[in-house]
Amino acid sequence: MHRKIIAPSVLAASLLLVIPASAADFTPGAPGIGDPYYPASGNGGYDVSHYDLRLTYQPKTDLLEGTATLLATTQQDLSRFNLDFGLAVSEVRVNGTKASFAKSGSHELEVTPAAPLPKGRAITVVVKYAGKPSELKVDGWTAWQRTPDGGVAAQEPDSAVWWFPSNDHPLDKATYDVTVKVPDGTQTVSNGVLQSQSSKLGWTTYHWRSNKPQASYLTTLAVGKFDITTDKTASGLPILNAYSKDLGDNDGAARASVERTKDVAEWLESVFGSYPFNALGGYVPNVPTHFALETQTRPFYSPAQFAGGANVSVVVHELAHQWYGDSVSVKGWKDIWDNEGFASYAQWLWSEKEGEGT
Repeated sequence: MHRKIIAPSVLAASLLLVIPASAADFTPGAPGIGDPYYPASGNGGYDVSHYDLRLTYQPKTDLLEGTATLLATTQQDLSRFNLDFGLAVSEVRVNGTKASFAKSGSHELEVTPAAPLPKGRAITVVVKYAGKPSELKVDGWTAWQRTPDGGVAAQEPDSAVWWFPSNDHPLDKATYDVTVKVPDGTQTVSNGVLQSQSSKLGWTTYHWRSNKPQASYLTTLAVGKFDITTDKTASGLPILNAYSKDLGDNDGAARASVERTKDVAEWLESVFGSYPFNALGGYVPNVPTHFALETQTRPFYSPAQFAGGANVSVVVHELAHQWYGDSVSVKGWKDIWDNEGFASYAQWLWSEKEGEGT
């Protein structure tokens, strides 16, 4: 019998190729993404590509029940990772297997998978949860706004923590499917295009889809009773605007402003180039706040923005953000002036075009 002698150095090199990383090589992902202004925002160790959110919301009690499925890729050898989330969690699975989890502080969910996750691996994370978003306080405040007939998630720099688990920073954008079941007679508004609407056994289900990368804080949800208008741009993009039915004296001015979305967007294209997304619109819920926010494809406007009459300028501002702030986003929150600078510049250009001064 012939025996081949293998040099020790060759044998050692061969073993290195087949020996997997030891448990000591796997480390936890950072609990923050590294933003100096908001150190606890976002997380390290993975990148999310898609969120599938399946929610049931009861406006009378503010009870939100959800199952979130995150598709992500690991960016290091992970022993554990964090999600930014505040509601009570009942179960977490990673790649189909139950994972252990624990809350850390008011909005960190630490997930330990049954087996370590090698770098570069595609992972599926499923989180089941329930709670009342308006009762969740992070640093003493809540981003979830109750309305007389529902609730609204719209806030900067954080709103996702109150209604879905995420890697909550603009550095990690993803696409979204948001499916929400609400009592019949109640509607939902979210980002992107409404894919379907169906009713069964006293509940109506809405499915919204955002097919372009979207920051978590730009992902919005409104539940309530709305008057909805629809249209299309000259290029065929769908426009959907929604107004709470109880806006009172601000109703007319709100409509006179937000219904200008179509011609404002077409003018902005002449300034900044082609509109970057596949849907347009805005919504005005009955909330007591005073701000507006560039939630992607469907900006949020507080009724107070229209207390002094029509305010097309704020529509120009939030739509300009679709280019600068939404499509082109900050690397860190210290650069927020870039977002606001371009949007304010657009307002001045509009004012000049309308003959209202510069």
